[in-house]
Amino acid sequence: MPPKKRVKVEQVQDEPYLSDDSSFYGDASTKAEWEERADNFDAASWWANMPLSLTQLANTNLAMKKEVKPVKLYNPLEGDLSARQLTESLEEFLQRLPPRTTRISFDRPWIWIANPYTASNSDFTAKSTDAPREDPPGDMESRHRFQTAGKALLDELSQKRSQVEAEMKGKVAAVITRAMHKYRDETVRKIHELAAETRTTTGKWMLFVDPEDVNAVWRVVAKGVAENELGAMAKVAPADSEKTREARLICIYTYNFQDKEDVERILRQMKSLGLIETKGKPIYYKCDAYTLLGITSRNPYNIKASLYASTDFIQPERQNQRYLKRQAADSVQ
Repeated sequence: MPPKKRVKVEQVQDEPYLSDDSSFYGDASTKAEWEERADNFDAASWWANMPLSLTQLANTNLAMKKEVKPVKLYNPLEGDLSARQLTESLEEFLQRLPPRTTRISFDRPWIWIANPYTASNSDFTAKSTDAPREDPPGDMESRHRFQTAGKALLDELSQKRSQVEAEMKGKVAAVITRAMHKYRDETVRKIHELAAETRTTTGKWMLFVDPEDVNAVWRVVAKGVAENELGAMAKVAPADSEKTREARLICIYTYNFQDKEDVERILRQMKSLGLIETKGKPIYYKCDAYTLLGITSRNPYNIKASLYASTDFIQPERQNQRYLKRQAADSVQ
């Protein structure tokens, strides 16, 4: 094999492809402009005002997104078989206790349903008791304190009337009643304050329904309460063999009779569900404080048993039509 020829490699000194004098960087004017811009560049300001990239925007939106927690249902009437349980569907409850045919008994004076979505329901303390449930669950000690102090206020009002009658002996009853108005109003104010102090503030809109319609109306009410469209709770009177033709009472509760906005909200929702007719008679709202004190429509204290009427919030359609006609007549003149 013939010997290989050696190749002489000459070392060449490395030189930049582009020298400072190259026109690649632009002419002297261009280079001066960019050098000036570089000297004047405020890096801190640029970072502060730099628009977010798509990745940064996505991360920001994810950080701001609130975690949706599952709703925790609460039933203050759990364990009370005269009420809907969370373990049964609404349909199962309605089939188990249809008010038209479910008989009233000592253990079941009412059929109940509670709003499971409202946080305020946790304020109701469902204490075990052997007595049948007549009113929404609550702090029995506070309720007893309200009843004791409230009855004392009514006793004072009765004593005051006896005193006024003695002082106005010979006067007609109407004159004595007018003289008692200021004392009655003061007693009512104190009862309301006592109710707020003891948290005895629940109240209810009352519907009187024909027996043949009670199942259908109760279904609408129960669905509204169960789906958080109506108030805190609702109850309906079961069938009474001794009162087969009497209207059945349905009560739709609110948490605070002094919260007129909420009282009106529930009323308007009842109207939207077709539960009240503004062409017919008004319905009335009564606070449980009066119920606990035995203040009925014929009480001896001359205290109005109902706090509100539906006409206090919703103008009857007939009156509204007359109002619109007067407006139209005035506009013509």
